[in-house]
Amino acid sequence: MNNLVGSLAALTVVGAVCGCASSKPYQTSFIVPTLSVRGESDLLIQGVQIGVAPITRDNETKFPQVARPITWRRPDPGAPPAIGAEGRAVPSGKTLQHTEVIELMPLPAFFVGIANQTGKPLSLSGTKIEVEDSAHRSYSVILNPEALRARFFGDVTGSNPFVAGDHSLMDRLTQQIVDLPLLNPGLVIPDGEVWKGYLVLDVNTRSTSEYYSLMKSVQGFTVRLKNVPTDGGTSDFVFAVDKAERKTTLTCPGEVGDPSPEKCTAA
Repeated sequence: MNNLVGSLAALTVVGAVCGCASSKPYQTSFIVPTLSVRGESDLLIQGVQIGVAPITRDNETKFPQVARPITWRRPDPGAPPAIGAEGRAVPSGKTLQHTEVIELMPLPAFFVGIANQTGKPLSLSGTKIEVEDSAHRSYSVILNPEALRARFFGDVTGSNPFVAGDHSLMDRLTQQIVDLPLLNPGLVIPDGEVWKGYLVLDVNTRSTSEYYSLMKSVQGFTVRLKNVPTDGGTSDFVFAVDKAERKTTLTCPGEVGDPSPEKCTAA
């Protein structure tokens, strides 16, 4: 009896130390939200053609200007701590190289193309850009790269200090943001040319969990470009964007308590 009790006690201690049960990978189902334009994604009205394509975490890699793979160094969580003064454990200082896709703008967003065949320059100075969701909540639009750069810097500083602390990497990323073409009322498109760029929303999706929380709360969006000058006056271009849900199975590390495709892998 004593040997059995001793063996059970030893197993209990080992399990408590290694945390084996909690570190085992597990599988779970996950609903991936997607967005698509209902009906025609391109509208042609009197010499002006406008097309809209939603950008989500599900399809962001199709837009390399938006989603950039980056590499940085971060502390190795598996490295044993060193013993410092007075016998206290301190971080070892060992780092690991980590690669991940980072978004240069908050999502969801929209890729927009505008073709001008009116016979004269197309100025959007009188155009109003409106976006609302299925719950009739309106969203502000980020109209200039400097505002987007400031938003990106604040988001990264709060969520990933190791990226924010890499000044060379941050300089490259912020320059890429400054170079992004953003839809705004200051845009003038010469006759016969096509402008391509992004409609960026100032949405509160500063983390993956906030993004999925927002997407869960909506059934779609409506994008309106009002008072666009065409060959016969001004016209409104309206796009209805519907949400769909795709069920997938993820394999997640044991320490991940909030599963998502970013933290796990597709099974």
